[in-house]
Amino acid sequence: MKAFSPILLAMMATVIHAQSPSLLPATIGPEADFVSSVWPGGAPEWTVPDGEEHDSSKPDSRKQGSRSVVRLTNVRDVELHCFVPSSPKSDSVVVIAPGGGFSILAWDLEGTEIAQWFKDLGIRAAVLKYRVPTRSEEEKWLAPVQDIQRAISMIHKGEVDGMKSDSVGVLGFSAGGHAAFRAAVAPKAFYETAPDTMHRRPEFCVLVYPAWLNQEGTTDLLDEIPVADELPSLFVAHATDDRVSCQSGIAAFETVRKSGSHAEMHLFASGGHGFGGRLSGIGSDSWRSLAEKWMELEGILD
Repeated sequence: MKAFSPILLAMMATVIHAQSPSLLPATIGPEADFVSSVWPGGAPEWTVPDGEEHDSSKPDSRKQGSRSVVRLTNVRDVELHCFVPSSPKSDSVVVIAPGGGFSILAWDLEGTEIAQWFKDLGIRAAVLKYRVPTRSEEEKWLAPVQDIQRAISMIHKGEVDGMKSDSVGVLGFSAGGHAAFRAAVAPKAFYETAPDTMHRRPEFCVLVYPAWLNQEGTTDLLDEIPVADELPSLFVAHATDDRVSCQSGIAAFETVRKSGSHAEMHLFASGGHGFGGRLSGIGSDSWRSLAEKWMELEGILD
């Protein structure tokens, strides 16, 4: 048997360690142009998880579009991963909240890949690495909503280089869609703000298979969700074969429609849950082209 030097063995071990599915870096897939901290002075109080931030995917974890998914968990440091086109075609900025059941973030599938799509369209986008897990919290949605609200405020005030805008939208998937909608309709900020800071809701909202917004078995919005008088325009995409009932998306749609704001919804016969922006040859593949047309009609995309 051939003998290897201690140095070579160490190098081989390092390579194997780096390629372990549970240790894949968050930069896999499209990489941000830069990263900005959301709470440089520290996030509001929450139950900080044990263990370091890591990708919790395993070799047998569910794939999407025949590709693996980066599932970040134990996220403490809230960040905006910003994607900036060289020639923007819009004054707007989109904050993206990946899904993951308030346990993980589907980082590439519902985050960086979507931000790259916006960048290719000429729209500035920022993937929000919000705090997870929060499922053990009494209000599991609270920390993610705080992070979304703070990110929107920062962009409005010009606290993120190259991202200042008076038109900030939010796009959320699944649990991220739940948090995004709460932030979009909230009449107030869910964290203490400085005296000179005015709470700002997003100017538009995109929800893709949003979760847990409806009262069980109905299309009525949860009574516990406070709703402001004026709501942003809304685009919703959901599949009827989703294990997360499309009634959740309908509840959001009906809430905005009844407020008098523009609301558009697309229900697909197939797609299930967690399709992200990857093509699978099924009905839900078209949500991005439909959203692009909606953004044109809403004046978001020139």
